Order: sequence, then C-alpha cells, then structure tokens
Amino acid sequence: MKRMSYTTADGEIYNLLESENMLVVRTKKGIPLSKSILSPEAKKLAGKFSVIEFIERADVYILEIKPSVKNLEEIKKQARELLKKEKMLR
Repeated sequence: MKRMSYTTADGEIYNLLESENMLVVRTKKGIPLSKSILSPEAKKLAGKFSVIEFIERADVYILEIKPSVKNLEEIKKQARELLKKEKMLR
C-alpha cells in the first residue's frame, strides 16, 4: 500500500493512503478541477469519478470511481496517463 503526503503553503501535512477505487489530483494555483482538465479525453474520463473531498489549502481533490464503473484498475491507469498530460495539474 502506497502512502502519499501533501504539504500546504503554511506547513500543514495531509497523509493519504492509496485505494483501489480512489485517485488524488492536485491542481495548480487554486484553479478548480473542472477548469484544470482541458483535453476532451481527460474530461470524458473524469466523468467516471466523483469528488468526495477537496482539501483547499493543498489544492487537492480526492476522487472516487463511480460505483457503476467496471475495471477499476484500468480506469485508474487511464486516468493517471491522461491527467499527467494536463498542464494545470501537478
């Protein structure tokens, strides 16, 4: 199980654990996630996720794959590949 942490500008640390049906996305400069995903392919894939939490101080969104979606591992893999290309995401 992977662990990941995000530190806010004022030094607060958020520790997260990897989950098979969740994904963490960090935006740049406080830009909302909906405005950070620009490519049509990434937008379509983002529709398979729901935002379950937003950590504003760290610009972090915790996304959960919707229950109706099958092939969790494949969806997460595709999401990682596509979202890495988005310039407004870290």
